[in-house]
Parts: sequence; structure tokens; C-alpha cells
Amino acid sequence: MSNSVAEASTASQTDSIALRKVRALRSGVEAMRAAGEAYLPREELETWKDYKGRRDRSWLYPGLDKATEDMADKVFARPVKLGDNVPAELKVCAENITNDGQTLNEFARLVFEDAIDAGVSYVLVDAPERPDGLTKAEEDAINFRPYLNHIQSESILGWKTDTVNNVTKLSQIRIKESIEEDDPTDRFKCKEVDQIRVYETTESGVACSIYRKIKDNWTLHSETLTGLDEITIVPVYTNRKGFFKGSPLLDKLADLNIAHWQSASDQRNVLHKARVPILMLSGVDEKAVKASVNYAIVAPDAKATGKFIEHSGAAIASGRDDLKDLEATMQALGMQMMMPKTGSVTATSDALDQAAMDTPLSMMAQSLEDALTTAFQYMAEYKGLASGGNLTVNKDFGLAMLTQADHELLLKLYQIGAITRETLLKEIQRRGILMDDFDPEVESERVADEAMESIPEVPDEEQGGEQEDEDEAA
Repeated sequence: MSNSVAEASTASQTDSIALRKVRALRSGVEAMRAAGEAYLPREELETWKDYKGRRDRSWLYPGLDKATEDMADKVFARPVKLGDNVPAELKVCAENITNDGQTLNEFARLVFEDAIDAGVSYVLVDAPERPDGLTKAEEDAINFRPYLNHIQSESILGWKTDTVNNVTKLSQIRIKESIEEDDPTDRFKCKEVDQIRVYETTESGVACSIYRKIKDNWTLHSETLTGLDEITIVPVYTNRKGFFKGSPLLDKLADLNIAHWQSASDQRNVLHKARVPILMLSGVDEKAVKASVNYAIVAPDAKATGKFIEHSGAAIASGRDDLKDLEATMQALGMQMMMPKTGSVTATSDALDQAAMDTPLSMMAQSLEDALTTAFQYMAEYKGLASGGNLTVNKDFGLAMLTQADHELLLKLYQIGAITRETLLKEIQRRGILMDDFDPEVESERVADEAMESIPEVPDEEQGGEQEDEDEAA
């Protein structure tokens, strides 16, 4: 068996330099310290002991981390919404979408943040091997159900495509993974097993082959058919570079964060040196010197002198300014896709500018929405259902709370008949004034019911008297 199954293709991101630095920054200060000289160079004459001390004193400013989380916070200010046409079976699955306790919203946010980090992330729809001839009742009895897996770009070793009806389709994909199995030598332990999963389209449908390494060779471990005609993995793009390809969205910000990491290391190091003045002695026998806290030096030679040499502090101020400049630039880059436009504008153009302000982030949210909807369609096919329905990811994060100008504009449009009452209420809801579960149609019915209840009932006697008066007049 050829070991080429384990070789990463040139298109994969398994060895992406840009992605490695993003992963290190997002993993925190311990990961950056562990990366050592990759992101914190050692000076030419710096001893390993001095370098280690400087590295361990270094602190990481979370510039990249904050920018990523701020973007995700906007998208997930409202949870992923399942459409009314999502089948009941899949709505139940959404409560435990990964089959290990993770909800759909938690899973979606994890995938979205990873897509920002790498430029692309993947949702794999999987299901247990289905026994032949399984009935619907038997499926329910054994809880046979599809679930979603999150696949990071580094796990994709390579893929192949075919053109079907002028559309590019995935025909093969290789995914490296690690699973846990019981250790046969110890019933209290588990062992990690590395394997490669290969999905490939065949005349009989999509085949899933698993390869494991035995000694020095990757050998076929198992092979099954998924029962579907398409490979059920869906990309989520934030910075697409081609079919199934992406590159880190915030790569420039990552470079600035590393520059800040290095500058902050120098700053803390110079502060450490400045806070510990150097004692210089003249005319004193060096063998007799013991300099430390609570110690004094007595010299018999009357000409002996001693003084402390201290740092002037000029470099400290310059270093602090450099750090502030880097932080300001990082914040600007992080807010680039969400920064409001300036200038004097009318109420109408202000509303349009606000909606367009987050267009790049809206497109990313749309990519996530499309991927989740496709994933639910694959889940439906695994369950033998016709459709998985539609899902909605929040894209209204660019809308600010209702301002006075917004209020006047919307109210005027309603008064002149340009928009309906339902549209007016929906626009107010989009701006966070009304609850997410507010239903304009239901509310209109309630308002009508209350209006009817407020009309006083006319007693039967008065109605009869009015009728008699009408008869007499006739």
C-alpha cells in the first residue's frame, strides 16, 4: 500500500506559515512562549538563561483574539434560527448537534471563529453505519441519527474534484484525525489512534475508507458506503482563495500582534533592568564584596568609592509609545469591517450607510448560513427526508438602536402608506427594540381583539328603543 494517502497536497493548509502564527496567537501566552524563537528572536549575545527569563516575563496583548471574538459576538448576538420548514426530527438533533452535547449555536460559533482564523473551516455531516433494511421504527429505537463534525483546515490533507453539468463537485477528500480507543492492556486507560478518513465518489455512491498506520505503512482498516451520492462536507468561507481554499482573514493584524509581542517583551525586559540598579565599586577587594539587600560594604581604603548606576528611563517612554501605537493600529484593523462612516448625512442615507457598513461581515455570516442549511439538507437525506429546511444566521448586527431620525423616517413611511404596519414593526424589531420572538401578525390580531373588547356593549333595551323610534319616524 502506497503511503501517499498521508501526504499533504500543495493546496492544503497543513503547513501554512500564516495559519501557524494565528493559531499560536489565539492559543494564548503559553503557546507563544512555547513557540520560542519563532516569534521572539534571541539576541546574538544573549545567553539561554537570559533569553528564557525574558521570554517568561513576556505578556501577550490579546489584539487578534479580541477582534475575532468581537466579530463573532455581532453575528451571534442572536442565536441561529431554525425555519418553520425544518423537520421535527432535525430540530431535536439541533439540541445536540454533535451527538456529544454541543448545541447548534455553540457549534456554529466555533466553526465561524475558526473560519475567521483560517479563512475557511468545514462542517462534516456524519452518521453511524446504517444496517441494511433498517425501518423507521428501528431507527428510532437505536437512536440512529446524523450529526455534525467540525473539521479544521489543517486536518484536510487534500481533495479532488470533478465537473458535473458544468458545476465543480468534490470527488475525493482526505481527512487526518485522531480517535480514542480502549487500551486492551489496561481497562482503565484509553489510547489515541491516528487515522486518515477518505471520502470518494464511486458508481455505488460515496465510499468512506479508513486508513491506519501499521509499522511504517498506512493500511486500509475499513470501508463502507455512506448511502448518499455526495460527499457531505461543506466549507464556510470568510476569506476564500479558491475551491475549498482560504487564507487567514486577519493575517495583517496577526503580524501586528506579533510585533507587539516582541516590543512588549523588550519593554518588560528594560523595565526589569531599570528597576534593578547596578552597583559599581572602586578601590574595593572584589573577593570581599557581598552585595545584596540588608548587606553593607566596608572598605579599609579611604579612597574606595561606590555608586549605583541607574537607567535614564528614556527608552521606557519610547517603548510605551510604541506599544500604544501598535495597539491603536490593531484596534483599527479589528474594527475595519464594522467601522461607521463619518460625515453629515440625511436620515435615509444614514440608514443605508449603516446597513452597508458591515457588508463584509454580513457576507461571512451568509456563508455560515448557507453551509448550515446545506448541512441540514445532508442530515435530512441521511434520515430519508425530502428537505432539511432553512436556517437563518443573524445579519442585522450593523443596525444600531432606533435613533430619533430612524423613528421619524419609518413612521413617516408608514403614515404615507409606503410601508405596512407589519413592515414597520419588523424594522423596529430588527433594531433590538422588540423581542426576538415578537410576531407582527400575532400582535396585529391581539391589537384588533383588544380594540373590539374596548367597544362598550349597548343594552338590549336601548337597542329596542332605538328601533321603535326609527319605526315611528317611518
